[in-house]
Parts: sequence; C-alpha cells; structure tokens
Amino acid sequence: MMEAPWTNNTGWKDFLDKLKTFQRPPATWRDAAVIVLAELDEIKYVTGSETWPSATLEDLYERGEIITLARVMMTDIRNAGVSINEIADMLDRKQRSYGPRNILKFGAAGLAVRMWDKVARFVNIRSRKHQDYYFESFEDTKIDMVGYVVVAVMLDRGWFELPLDPQLDFDE
Repeated sequence: MMEAPWTNNTGWKDFLDKLKTFQRPPATWRDAAVIVLAELDEIKYVTGSETWPSATLEDLYERGEIITLARVMMTDIRNAGVSINEIADMLDRKQRSYGPRNILKFGAAGLAVRMWDKVARFVNIRSRKHQDYYFESFEDTKIDMVGYVVVAVMLDRGWFELPLDPQLDFDE
C-alpha cells in the first residue's frame, strides 16, 4: 500500500508527540477533533494562503508538511470568523454521514489522495480568482484540507474510531 507523504516528516512527528501530553484521552470523536483543531490553531501565520505561491503550497504537501499546510488554511478560516466549534461541528456531521469505513479502508494512503485532490482544487480555484465552481466554495476547500489533516492525526493517534457523541443531533 502507498505510504502517505507526511509519515516521515519531522513536523508531523513533533505535532503527534505534542498531542501525547494531554492528560486524558478524548471520550468522543468530536472531542478528539476539537483537540487537534486547537493544536492546529495554536500557531497563526501573519498572512494566510493568499501570499503563499501555489507551488509552495503544493511543495508543502509533497514534502509531507501537512501540519504547516493545515495551519496556513486555519489562519484563513479563523480570520474569516469561523470558530473551532463550527469546524468541529462540520467534521462531526461528515463523520456521521460517511461513517469510518471510507477512511479505514485505505488509511493514510487514501487520505493522501484526498488531500492532494483538495490542494489541486485550491490551486485551481485560486488561479480563477476564487470563483466557486459547482458545489464547493473556496472556503469549503480550505476547511476540507484542514479536516483531512485532523482525520489523519486522529487515525494515527487511534482516535478515529471513537464513538460519536449521542447527545449531538444536527438534524433538528
């Protein structure tokens, strides 16, 4: 099976090591997502993705620097006023819709392909001056990139199969 480009990256390993410092493991899938999102949000860049050349963003992916890539996108998302809880809610809704099998089938290798699709989409949309195409906005693409990094971290930490919080009901 293909290896994800980030598995041997120092920044990835350092990020995972930092997550080991939490005193108690998360109880639910959403709790785990919030922990990872909070860690990603810890370092904010002075500028968001607009000032990063497309080739640089693609290189970050190729070099396995997905934590940096996610932090750049988090800077944009948070500067747009989207809260960590809003991102976690969106990720939780998607997990409820897809379930764990789509990720567990191919693991990190499958996430690597999905993440590259988002990077390529981001670069394409940006080259067209942010016009939203069909069903997914530019902002949705950024959130999805962050979401795939969150899922990759949760998968690595053994948190991906945590139960969904039964008290959350997004259908109301």
